Amino acid sequence: MYTGRKEQVVQKLVDKGGKLLYQQLAEELRKNIETDRWKPDDQIPTEGELMELFNVSRVTVRKAIEELVEDGLLIKIHGKGTFVARKKIQKPIQTFIGFSEMCKNMGLKPSSKVISLEMHAAHKKVRDFFQLEKEDAPVVIIKRLRLADGKPIIYETNIFPAEYRFLLLEDLKGSLYDLLKEKNIVPAKSVKEIDVCVANEVEEEYLEVPPGTPLLLIDEMVYDDQMQPLHICKQIFRTDMLKYTIQ
Repeated sequence: MYTGRKEQVVQKLVDKGGKLLYQQLAEELRKNIETDRWKPDDQIPTEGELMELFNVSRVTVRKAIEELVEDGLLIKIHGKGTFVARKKIQKPIQTFIGFSEMCKNMGLKPSSKVISLEMHAAHKKVRDFFQLEKEDAPVVIIKRLRLADGKPIIYETNIFPAEYRFLLLEDLKGSLYDLLKEKNIVPAKSVKEIDVCVANEVEEEYLEVPPGTPLLLIDEMVYDDQMQPLHICKQIFRTDMLKYTIQ
């Protein structure tokens, strides 16, 4: 737990102009993790304790924690608390194929259900990938449910830089990659991180699985044919209906 004086912590947050309060708090928490003050599997202070230590609201605390969860630095365990994530071995995988193409190759009919479309400030991991300098730089976030023969298979989140805001006006029920190729935007390479997660309430609802179901999580960084960052894709798979094979 953080043991510094509250007055000193509050001063740190106030002195950093230009940053949203939750971003400042996330930066302070990140330092505790990156300097090994909080070690893997350590439980971090509760929301109430962080509110008191940093003199901020519960909303600010939750947004800061959410950013670090998205960056893979923290994990939340229902009924127990929030813990520092273990450092994992990362293995880049070069195989590149879209969901729609994969389904067609298997004789299945792919489809997509759009869950949400929005512009939102990028968190640090996203800013780093897209090389965005402004901390409040907006990105396009597309959440979809991917189906094969009408059965839910993947809960998917795609993140694009702001110049792809035109996607918000497109019909995204089909193949996103086919749509991009029509505009001469060609995905050419990807780097994947593969992990296992447990279904949360949202994923249980959309993927139609029981509480606590283990799922396959794939984070993918995709580059275009000029080797420029194109988008980030987070896919959560039903493991009872899909087997992921790499050649």
